Amino acid sequence: MKKNASKTAQDARAFSGRTRDRKTKSIVKLGDKLSRIVITVGGIGTIVAVLGVCVFLLSVALPLFFDAEVESETSFAVQTAIVVPVRVKLDEQIQLAWALDQDGFLETWRLDNGASLGRRRVAAAGKVSAVMADPASPDIAFGFDDGRLQVGKIEIETKYLAEEEIPEELSGIEPGGIQPYDGGIASLTPLGQFRLDRVKISIDDPFNSGGSAPIHRLDYVVTIQGPRLCSLGEDGALRYLSIERRRNLLTGKYRIRSEEFDLGALDTAGGLPDFMLLSTLGDQLYLAWKNGKLLRINVLDPEQSFHAEELTLVDDDESLTHLDYLLGRTTLIVGSSSGRTSAWFGVKPKSASTKDGIVTRRAHELAGGGSAMTASGVSTRSRLLLSGYADGGISVQDVTAEAEVLRLEVAVKSSQSTAIEALAISPREDAVLAITNGKIALWRVDLKHPTARLGTLFGRVWYEGSEEPSHTWQTTGGSDDFEPKLGFLPMVFGTLKATFYSLLFGVPIALLAAIYTSEFMSPKAKGRVKPAIEFMASLPSVVLGFLAALVFAPFIENVIPVVIASFFLMPLAFVLGAYLWQLMPQERALRFRSWRLATMGLCLPAGLLLAWLMGPLVERLFFESDIRSWLDGQVGSAIGGWLLLVLPLTAGVAITISGRLSHPWIRKLSADWSRRRFATFELLRFAALCALVFAVAVGIAWMISAMGFDARGSFLGTYIQRNAFVVGFAMGFAIIPIIYTIAEDALAAVPTHLRAASLGAGATEWQTATRIIIPTAASGLFSAVMIGLGRAVGETMIVLMAAGNTAIMDANIFNGFRTLAATIAVEIPEAVRDGTHYRTLYLAALVLFSLTFVINALAETIRQRFRKRAFQL
Repeated sequence: MKKNASKTAQDARAFSGRTRDRKTKSIVKLGDKLSRIVITVGGIGTIVAVLGVCVFLLSVALPLFFDAEVESETSFAVQTAIVVPVRVKLDEQIQLAWALDQDGFLETWRLDNGASLGRRRVAAAGKVSAVMADPASPDIAFGFDDGRLQVGKIEIETKYLAEEEIPEELSGIEPGGIQPYDGGIASLTPLGQFRLDRVKISIDDPFNSGGSAPIHRLDYVVTIQGPRLCSLGEDGALRYLSIERRRNLLTGKYRIRSEEFDLGALDTAGGLPDFMLLSTLGDQLYLAWKNGKLLRINVLDPEQSFHAEELTLVDDDESLTHLDYLLGRTTLIVGSSSGRTSAWFGVKPKSASTKDGIVTRRAHELAGGGSAMTASGVSTRSRLLLSGYADGGISVQDVTAEAEVLRLEVAVKSSQSTAIEALAISPREDAVLAITNGKIALWRVDLKHPTARLGTLFGRVWYEGSEEPSHTWQTTGGSDDFEPKLGFLPMVFGTLKATFYSLLFGVPIALLAAIYTSEFMSPKAKGRVKPAIEFMASLPSVVLGFLAALVFAPFIENVIPVVIASFFLMPLAFVLGAYLWQLMPQERALRFRSWRLATMGLCLPAGLLLAWLMGPLVERLFFESDIRSWLDGQVGSAIGGWLLLVLPLTAGVAITISGRLSHPWIRKLSADWSRRRFATFELLRFAALCALVFAVAVGIAWMISAMGFDARGSFLGTYIQRNAFVVGFAMGFAIIPIIYTIAEDALAAVPTHLRAASLGAGATEWQTATRIIIPTAASGLFSAVMIGLGRAVGETMIVLMAAGNTAIMDANIFNGFRTLAATIAVEIPEAVRDGTHYRTLYLAALVLFSLTFVINALAETIRQRFRKRAFQL
């Protein structure tokens, strides 16, 4: 044994010049330990970081679904008896409230102890027969028993006092304390500012309505064109007044001038209407009776008004107990004797049978109380509705979500009436006030985020003015009566749409390029081409977005037929070039083999030139010489559209069938043919196959069109400059480098002996690539595609700049869209921190996170199956 060991050591010295040291150095061991620690910490850190992101997104988004809470409840008796209140309102600081009664008196209270701050008559002298006070604006109107009218405003004014304006009686206020002053509430803010909140009353002088009969009902609205008022007299006379307010420069008072329009007299046999409401634009007048009958009068042109619609708001066994407007004066809130509450608004369906094309529909059915609805209140900032019932119950509801946010109840003695007489919610939606039987109840509440519900986020919602429920995302509007629309599906759809079209464009090019580079390109050319393609990955996405929006989109818009033709003719020219290369004698083909790639590259500009020449012909033959009008559906038949969609599918089916059926027969037939003869036959067969594919595609397109189906309105439609086609083209360039690099590395990693064995068995390079190399590298190729998919799903700048940012669910390739990532990037800087919009955007980020996680999990499962199959080869 010693002799053999000595011989081995001598052999080692003879080979390497020194004796091999079999002991691992301590520095190597230390490096191994440090590497193991770094890799372990890095892996755990990555997992923790991903989980941390998920936890953070959850912590911001989950409060959207928390239930509303009552923070405190107080109540006090009204010291001065008030007649049935018409309207009650709170100030923003929840320090005072005012109520207007049916006799035209206004009373103000402190909300900390219920003490009265004053009671005064705001209406002019005379008996008030009708009162109107808008629930979401300061506008009020009075009607008198002698036919006079009076309009004005009642609002809570906030004023910050300068140091020299602070009276002595306020000097003792502690920070956070309040004190009555000048009919209002004075307080000292934590910043040391004196704030005075008080009721400001601006009432114009009375004016004649054109009649002397007592005013039975009236409604008043201030439109863009000016104030508008409708009045109904006890004699049934209905009048519409266009009011003009002119200020006297000497006295500072306003003088009222009105233009009166007689809308005719109502039939009083069934009684006078119990409710009358005027729309926000002053163009629709609603008259309703307790039996549920509603009459809508179109007063867009008061001189030619007409009865536009008549319908019933409640069931036969019910009576109408309450009718009022929601914020915006467009949605009618209907309360019935059974406690049912519903929301109605006008829509314009194509099949409308009314004269003006407007149909009033019941859009929302809300959770009611156990007794009749007697009062309502609305928020001045959202679609919240307060419903009060005869049993003392109060329901806080979000009309858009059709959800009850909070349930309250006024506690009174059993011998007293419990019916809710008036309701109000504070401007910040943090307090609810109710008046019942001489008692005021106040709740401090935290309503959380009432609009954000699973139904509104992911389901169809019937938004005001829409013909039917829909998925809509719109978080900003041009007025205070805007209805937020928080439907996520348009952005999810847009994200998937952008991903689909970018993969449709980028994946075939990237994979085919990787296969050609790995299996057919010379090492010298590969050493130049691969780094050049990888260099494309360094191009910033904002640059691609800029080029797509300002260069590609305008250019493509002007040459749509050429671009469409090029997608068919450029691949056709490339394949045709390959067949022509086979016609070259074998000796020359081998001699010029290094030039094959450059020569084949000339086929692409040749195909582009052919598309440029044939584009006008294609437009004339299939799109009535105007593809823009054809896409709009104005001209032409559906054949051209179906041809675009059917032709690639037909070509794929034809290639598959030809490969499976004709290739074995051709191999037998051409066993003794020369190279030139075989190449000529293949070229003719290719030409015949192209003609057959085109003929079959035209026939299928004609049949589908004859059956009455049209691709316009689905995959094709109106052309918008910034669309999915342009985004797919630009994002395709963004994902090509990463897919190409990973795919080429996966192909190159296939063991050489598999490739050599296949070639040694007589297989061609193409057969080796398709039957050995690609199946073996399938897991790597799939991983490359999935990484490209992840890159496309999370892309922001390209879709932000080139997709049009329209949150619609439209499969039309020539229309825009909006993605989750782009929505977050655009709207998060403007969202109010911790508001509904802010948290909803974080929920969108969580949805995007979950979407990519699920896709990657499925991709990993499929990749593992590919690996198992590869090990079996």
